Amino acid sequence: MTEIIVFQMGKVASTAICEGLSKSGFQAEQSHFLAENVLVEMTKRLLNPALNDFAIRHNEGQLIANTRLLRRVNWFKKNAAMTGKRLKVITLCRDPIDWYRSEFIQNFNGYYPEIAAWLQLHPKLKTEATQIAQLTQFFQLAFDIAAGLSIPIIDPTYGQKLHQSIAKAGFSQGGTLARHLVRFAAPLRWFPDHFEPVFNINPLAYDLSDENPTVYMDTEFAEILLIRYENIAQTLATIAHFVGLDQFSMPLKNSSKDKNSNDIVNKVFEHIIPKNFIEQVYANPYCQQFGYASPINNPVLPPTITQPPSFVFEKDQPSLAIKDCGKFLFYGFTDLPLLKKPVLSSLPRFSTTIKNCFVSSGVFNPPDNPKALLGALYENGQLILDASNRGSTSKPSIDPINISEDRVSNATSIPGTCVYMGWLSSYFGHLLLEAPARFWFLNSINVAQSRFIFHPLDHNNASVGNIFQNELAQVLFHCFGIRKEQIIIANQDLLVDEVLIPSSLFFLNLTVDPTQLTIYEQIKTYILQDAEPYGIDKNLPKPKKRLYLSRRLLNKAARKASNEDVIERLFLAYGFEIIFPEKLSLQTQISLLSQANIIAGCDGSALHMGVFMPPSSKMIVLSARGIILSQLLMSALGDIETHFINAVKDQTELMMTGAWEADIPFIKEHLNTVIGN
Repeated sequence: MTEIIVFQMGKVASTAICEGLSKSGFQAEQSHFLAENVLVEMTKRLLNPALNDFAIRHNEGQLIANTRLLRRVNWFKKNAAMTGKRLKVITLCRDPIDWYRSEFIQNFNGYYPEIAAWLQLHPKLKTEATQIAQLTQFFQLAFDIAAGLSIPIIDPTYGQKLHQSIAKAGFSQGGTLARHLVRFAAPLRWFPDHFEPVFNINPLAYDLSDENPTVYMDTEFAEILLIRYENIAQTLATIAHFVGLDQFSMPLKNSSKDKNSNDIVNKVFEHIIPKNFIEQVYANPYCQQFGYASPINNPVLPPTITQPPSFVFEKDQPSLAIKDCGKFLFYGFTDLPLLKKPVLSSLPRFSTTIKNCFVSSGVFNPPDNPKALLGALYENGQLILDASNRGSTSKPSIDPINISEDRVSNATSIPGTCVYMGWLSSYFGHLLLEAPARFWFLNSINVAQSRFIFHPLDHNNASVGNIFQNELAQVLFHCFGIRKEQIIIANQDLLVDEVLIPSSLFFLNLTVDPTQLTIYEQIKTYILQDAEPYGIDKNLPKPKKRLYLSRRLLNKAARKASNEDVIERLFLAYGFEIIFPEKLSLQTQISLLSQANIIAGCDGSALHMGVFMPPSSKMIVLSARGIILSQLLMSALGDIETHFINAVKDQTELMMTGAWEADIPFIKEHLNTVIGN
């Protein structure tokens, strides 16, 4: 009986081919590694007590099976000349990026708990959106650290050096990151490392393409057929001829599409792999010999952002009384906003190191230009615009553009290295939106040994002491391990020896990166599960699914509806619980919101807390100021269906400050549309 080995790197149809051959009466075995040195290394790995259960079970079985199979291959090597019997071998190649995606899906259930534990997340990630966000954050961090390596991924020492680089950044579980990222090199190195030592021939010496998807190779003891995985359907007749059949068919087996993790992993990989990393992979001889071209300019690639949906309004878009754009609906507006970018954008993650960085004093200008932003960063007296840009409203108003030598010489000297983290405000909404914009970078440094520079956005929080009086600020810093003494407020000119400047994932009134959701998920997990309960209010009624966030009890100067008590009664009739956020602890607010499926309120920063609601929840915004772009950003980030109702009774005037009167009949009319009678 003809003996056949399907020997390849895994996730290239080996199970399906073997089963098809077995049904045709052949003795077919499959293997992913047979080289003697690989089996020895696997034995050493199994002795490591830190190996997780998934890897132990998988590797033990593979070690036994492949040791036996290698003995059979060695028998053919020794006896082929005497017996005239030769082994038949089928091997396959596959596009390396597609291979990695499929390989990760295959091992997702085994590896993901390890990743989750490394990220110190709650072990039960309840929603697909959360899993996508956390997994995206994991890979983004891995790529960020790998970007600092000067050696190619194909280098045999790449994994070790990546591990060392991660360890230097202060991570005790660097092997987890290194092991998963280095798997991208597996297809590129598999034939020289695994195939050639066993069969004394390297398939990388042969050319494959769509037009010529198979190659026949011949050795003293084996006949070998190499196939492009992407063309396997058109090579079935070639396989049949190779093994001596009239025809050959194979079942669909072990498909990635059947795995419960398929959708999650594919959504992560749609936008996570950096362009330079893709180019490095496709420049390898493996891709050049086997006809794989970089997909970067391929028009059929999936969109950069797919979940949740985003949109852009066009200049010539007609005004409508009710306009439905994805998950955003607008009632009673004569004008819709013109956005410069999609609400959600895949923003680059990188950090810049500036020596002798000048950090100008923060807070706003005097009354002659109250909107000008004083705080900024400078290199050699020149503004670093990317680092100093809060968003669309502040980009043109940074003042000054250039810094004089006198200011530099008079600045307070800060020795050593600091991390620039953007802006802090005493205003709840700005603190919630802007302060965490660069927190993604905290996963790539040793937080406990770092110092952090923030610019103040107002005089009220121009000192560290004032900042830590704010409950939200306390939670933000405690959650991510930042202590009070590590913070430097740029309320005066500073000259810092070295500043690390992470890129921002949030730009005010402009756009936000969807992976920023992981920061808010981490805050929610911390405050509800990890932190000691410190502020859950007693005697609260059982959390309701509908909440109205009232502004009635705010101070007299606050912008609020003069007839908010009437609004409250209206929403009570629709089954809403009335709450006053300023009277509740942050922990209680997040606890209530995390269990609600619809919230409502007059526009203001309290509604930004919708980011802590379950995905696909609803929000009703009673607007007195037009459409607040920051609310668009936060609603899109949390995948919240948001209904904007132009609630001002006098539709000719939008109230930016002070009291305003709500149009109760108009609100009621559209409440019936949103949630029914």
